[in-house]
Amino acid sequence: MIKAKAKPTISEETVNPFVVKDNTEELMKKLASIDKKDIRCKFKNTSDPITLAFDTINETPLKTLARDFVKESFYDFVSFVGDICK
Repeated sequence: MIKAKAKPTISEETVNPFVVKDNTEELMKKLASIDKKDIRCKFKNTSDPITLAFDTINETPLKTLARDFVKESFYDFVSFVGDICK
């Protein structure tokens, strides 16, 4: 007589969202490992494009910024009117 193999059972861990879990120790370990990586200093030392853009704006004279702004606004307006008239 051939015996049927038992089917493996699949169990699922359920979490009750209304029960507060105290994972303070695990959370503190994860935060400590993040602090050891020193992410903030690495980010500050990188060449962030936004920082470079603001540095460029800060170093450019106001007269040049204003002239470029007016030029670009004028060309955008002419382009917009040209697109409408077509």
